[in-house]
Amino acid sequence: MILKKRFIFLTIVWILFSLQYFNAEARPTKKIKHKTLKECIIADTLEIYPTDKILDYKGSYTQYFDLLHTRLDLMPSFKEKTIKGLATLKLTPHFYAQSELTLDAVGMVFDSIFINFDNFNTPTKYSYNGRSLTIELPKSVSRKDTFEVKIQYIAHPYDVASSMKKDGQGAYFINSHQTNPYREMMFWTQGEPEAASFWFPTLDATNQRCSQELFVTIPDTLVSISNGKLIQEIIHDNGTKTDYWKQDLTHSPYLFALVIGPFKKYQDKWKNLEVAYYTLSEFHQNEGHVFERTPEMIAYFSSLFSYDFPWDKYAQVAVYDFISGAMENTSISVFHEGLMQKNKNITESNRWGNDLIIAHELVHQWFGDLVTCESWAELTLNESFANYGEFLWLEKWKGREDAEAHWYNCYKRYLYECKNFGIEPIVQNYYEEPKDVFNRHRYEKGGIVLHLLRKYIGDEAFFEGLKYYLNQFAFQSAEVSQLRTSFEKVTGQDLNWFFNQWYYSPGHPIMETQHQYDTTHHEVVLTFNQNQNKYYNSEIPIHKLLIDVDFIYADTIITHSVILNSKENQFRFFSERAPLAINYDSGKMQLWETNYSHSIEELKYIYQKSSKILDKIFVIDELTNRKEFEKAAQILIPGFDQQHWFVQDKIVDLFSSFIEKDKLDAIHILKKRLLSDIVLDRASAIQQLKNMGSSDYFELAKSYLVSDSSEYMKYVCLSIIKDSLGVAAYPYTRDLLQAENINLKMVIAQIFASNPHSEDFVYFEKLIFTMNRYYSKNIYSSFQKYLLQLDNSIFQKGMELLTNVIQNEYPNERVKYAQELIKNLSNIAVGKEGMTSAKKLILKNYQSKISSDN
Repeated sequence: MILKKRFIFLTIVWILFSLQYFNAEARPTKKIKHKTLKECIIADTLEIYPTDKILDYKGSYTQYFDLLHTRLDLMPSFKEKTIKGLATLKLTPHFYAQSELTLDAVGMVFDSIFINFDNFNTPTKYSYNGRSLTIELPKSVSRKDTFEVKIQYIAHPYDVASSMKKDGQGAYFINSHQTNPYREMMFWTQGEPEAASFWFPTLDATNQRCSQELFVTIPDTLVSISNGKLIQEIIHDNGTKTDYWKQDLTHSPYLFALVIGPFKKYQDKWKNLEVAYYTLSEFHQNEGHVFERTPEMIAYFSSLFSYDFPWDKYAQVAVYDFISGAMENTSISVFHEGLMQKNKNITESNRWGNDLIIAHELVHQWFGDLVTCESWAELTLNESFANYGEFLWLEKWKGREDAEAHWYNCYKRYLYECKNFGIEPIVQNYYEEPKDVFNRHRYEKGGIVLHLLRKYIGDEAFFEGLKYYLNQFAFQSAEVSQLRTSFEKVTGQDLNWFFNQWYYSPGHPIMETQHQYDTTHHEVVLTFNQNQNKYYNSEIPIHKLLIDVDFIYADTIITHSVILNSKENQFRFFSERAPLAINYDSGKMQLWETNYSHSIEELKYIYQKSSKILDKIFVIDELTNRKEFEKAAQILIPGFDQQHWFVQDKIVDLFSSFIEKDKLDAIHILKKRLLSDIVLDRASAIQQLKNMGSSDYFELAKSYLVSDSSEYMKYVCLSIIKDSLGVAAYPYTRDLLQAENINLKMVIAQIFASNPHSEDFVYFEKLIFTMNRYYSKNIYSSFQKYLLQLDNSIFQKGMELLTNVIQNEYPNERVKYAQELIKNLSNIAVGKEGMTSAKKLILKNYQSKISSDN
């Protein structure tokens, strides 16, 4: 495990004493007399963190109470960006008698709090520090008692200090003042990991579960979506309505959700289950295409897990400015705006469209929602299964080879994180904030480890183990040890070694392999040496591994399985003749890094003889790393058309490195690839023709820009034209201004920045107001260049636009880069890059305006 070592031992006693005031679970003793939000927040500005390793341990939260039921009566105010609410919580002590109740409630103002011991007639005493609400109970209650607390409050998520928003702010109003002319008004929540308590008082912990009722009053022109079923819609005379959502099945508070907007509903179903997709009217006719395989996915996973979809309905909705890719709230998954589509063009940038993210969130309905990780340290029980669900869906939908291609991408992402950010156990009890554990170790590595377990115990036992786990711990929280015992119950095996090695220890094996043929004894000698202590850190243990090794002969392949269980292992196998090649880890799906000792000739035989795509990818990677491009051409070009697309793509990436005599064959392949029905084939072909300096690549780009129906292909072609013509590329943009592809829009913006016209300001305006926040930096860079080259009136309009963004947009990347743009402009001297004294004066005026408004 990786820990930050601290040595301030003299302060430990003082810190332990202080923690009673600042620990989230502690009971505050200082009461706040005034209910103003500002005072509540100031009272909790000091944060003290333990400095000792033991104190840094993060386990499950102590359950003083069990939350049984939550009823929320809510009235969001778009104008004020607040939520007026009445929370009615039913609770019982978990075991020990209690005389006070501490709830998580961040940035709230309370009007009144009542306990049901006196029928809500007398308000109870309470204290509040801006984060935790402590309520005095009228009498001591035991675990035999059940009581209700009613809390009248107003949540102010936007007024909470940024230091308290490390897990997000729970509730988000989008374009609430309608200052963005290109976006609809929306509201959505995001509770994971511990931000549900920003919009309702609760016990904000994964090991709490309750049933739920939610009444929300909103304008009758809007639609609400929440957990469970819509029981009733009550229309009022004042232009509002109240929607009543109810979920009887219990779930964790971080999975509570509320989404509001002018949505249209696309109705689908699986068996008798309502399956619905919500989107804005301009995307409505295409929303069925985006989510069209959802019923098939539900059927597949229900069968695979031997547990039918567990909730009352399944809704999916895409929203603006979502703070993550997607979120698996119980019975309602929320997605980023990239899934709002007028056509399928945007899905053309990858082979699998949106299906992976849709499958990921769907699998969470079982692994994460039905059975929930007991603490964030056990997040693998949520995210690793969802990640592996992507593999499982591809295996069903596209076939084993596509699933293995996805496995390879996950493996590479995990290794990148190891090499750049360090290693840690999958079960990680040492972190500062819950968000710290949401990384490649819990997602990609955890999914790979599940596949290793499946291979080790076999398919039947693996899925029988999942069935046992889901049935045993349904509607409960669980730990990885309980997942282990589930598989042990099914298989009869002790799997402690597997879980200790992969879940509770950091890293993975770093292996050196050698092989030789002993002509005297007619034996193949295999040597494996684990050297992981030379890498990352010294705490990576020796691993036990089950490895398949292929002996490749001219007429056959013989597979041997070996178990590696020590630092050095040697195996001898009888063989009448020397194999042409030794293929370690046949199929290349082991979680290790290996220094292979193959000759080029052996690599050739592995590529030619193995039918598994990751063996072929391994050969391509080895040839690339060794810069053996002439040999690569000889091995890889023959039979190119018979290879899987993932193998073809990797080969195409090498074409520009081929020597001249091999480039003619490569260009012939690329010209054929331009005729493919698959847009990614065409796009990679024309890009590689440019990279290789083919004489006709420019004319081809111009031709396909007009004739190809794919916006992704148009993006690639326009990029080539821009690189070739520079400012002269401007005329080629005129027929593309209504395109939806995000990459194409960015290239157009770059061309407009190089050849600026005042009439194109509106294009930048729309881009900035609608751009997915992850692309904002590049757009603002082009906008800065554009503004500096035009007159003062356009420059002033640009400052007005940036001011609007900074003052009214949610403070995400769009706001950050708008602020950076103004800062960059202020650093440009007069006479440089188009900066004038008049523009400096305009800039100064708007800087003052932004500063005073903030």
